[in-house]
Amino acid sequence: MEQWTFGRVGTILLALLCVAHSSIAHAAKAVSAETGAAETTRAFGVAPPTASELPGVSPDALPSAPATPPPLASPTAGPPTPASPAPSAVPDAVPATEDAAPEPVSRKWIQHTVVPGERLDDIAIRYDVSRPELIRWNKSLQGKAYIYAGRKLRIYARALPPPRQKISYRVQRGDTWSGIASKFGVRESDVRFWNQKKVKSLRAGGELLIFTNPLQPPAPPESPQEPTPVFHARAGGMSIGLPNHGRLYAGVQLAKSDLYSIRNPDEAWGSTHTVDVLVNSIIKFRETSGYRGKLEIRAMSKERGGYFKPHRSHQSGRDIDIRLPLLPSAVERQQTDADIDWAASWELIKAFAGSGEVEYIFLAYPQQRRLYAAAQTAGASNGELKTLIQFPRRPGSNHGLVRHAEGHTIHIHVRVRCSKTNDRCETY
Repeated sequence: MEQWTFGRVGTILLALLCVAHSSIAHAAKAVSAETGAAETTRAFGVAPPTASELPGVSPDALPSAPATPPPLASPTAGPPTPASPAPSAVPDAVPATEDAAPEPVSRKWIQHTVVPGERLDDIAIRYDVSRPELIRWNKSLQGKAYIYAGRKLRIYARALPPPRQKISYRVQRGDTWSGIASKFGVRESDVRFWNQKKVKSLRAGGELLIFTNPLQPPAPPESPQEPTPVFHARAGGMSIGLPNHGRLYAGVQLAKSDLYSIRNPDEAWGSTHTVDVLVNSIIKFRETSGYRGKLEIRAMSKERGGYFKPHRSHQSGRDIDIRLPLLPSAVERQQTDADIDWAASWELIKAFAGSGEVEYIFLAYPQQRRLYAAAQTAGASNGELKTLIQFPRRPGSNHGLVRHAEGHTIHIHVRVRCSKTNDRCETY
């Protein structure tokens, strides 16, 4: 009996233990679910759905929450970091900074004529380009060890220095080979090479052939704080009749100025309109070219106009003879076109053309070739060349502002248009 009793009691105790264990497990699940819901509500402000709110889902099928929820940010750690916005289809503009890449340097296609002794590396340095770029732009250079003088090269230049020019330099007392080379930006070996056939030693008064090499453009004048005022000559000066058969009424005499020199003041008279165009064009030339050399006004008209030797025109106050700008090496003697600064001359032509008040500019046809080459080197467009220079069309053609006239080799003859308010002025 005792044995049955103890066995029976053991069975009952075992059953009670199983029931208790099952109840504890269900209670733990309930506590975990409640804890997870509370933490979710604290973190997001939204209570999770209950089992009854999920249609067709048994409560026992729901996954249990982890025994230990992940730690939340401490409230003392500062305000919560806002969520990053979704990436936009169009990126925001990057604000400019001091380290931002500079804008590309403006470039221009130019034509360079190779001078004797010049190397590809010299040309590359001159125009701030690379040797491979020179070869790529000029296919004829591929595989060539040398380049020959006179060859034309197309270059997409980053720098635009004044063109190299062939000049004749008169040796001064105390000159040395290295000093002369330094003066014109070339190598001493080049100066000797250019003159090896005719000059063995330097002697004062001797002539040397030089190909100048200015690497930097002339420094422009300091920008004025205010716009340069327009010059106005005394009113009343009128051109009457034709340039070669006319006279000047109440002529205006060209005043002395640091901008130019006057060879003969008695022959420096013009109409009010002519003097206005002349002075304002020279002001423009000085500002844009940076040329600091002498610019001589050789002849205009007499005080009352009319004929005077050796001119057939210059009778009505509309004609101006101007000696072209000279190179620094030019000395006061009988100059030739080799002494002319053709780069500055091109700027002078453009200044007069820009006034819109010039009818013609006369320059001998052979010298137009030099002007044309300087304009090409300066990057003039084909349209600009056709509009302003008669060359390479025949001398007698009716093309270009610059026209052929015999004897105009180191000076230009500028003819100003009739003033719009002067009905007594005549033109051809």
